Amino acid sequence: MKVTRIDNIELRDSPVKYRRVYTAHALLAHAGSDQEVVPIEFTVEDTADRGTVLTLQFLETPDYPLLPAQRAVREHLQELQTRGEFV
Repeated sequence: MKVTRIDNIELRDSPVKYRRVYTAHALLAHAGSDQEVVPIEFTVEDTADRGTVLTLQFLETPDYPLLPAQRAVREHLQELQTRGEFV
């Protein structure tokens, strides 16, 4: 499982400043299959005890086992966040 890229990252309005909710499209690729675009929603929450916590939800089920797909997308999102591609 490889995340080729994540496009269309959009911040949704939230009344809580320490919790940011985003929607995006993840482009997934894996052996023996064409690339697949899956809509996702993820939340970045700043906590006092655990630092920044990133949660992820697929809005459509990908054509791949769910836990490895979530792990790959979450790691890619953390990499993007480290580079400052979204706040």
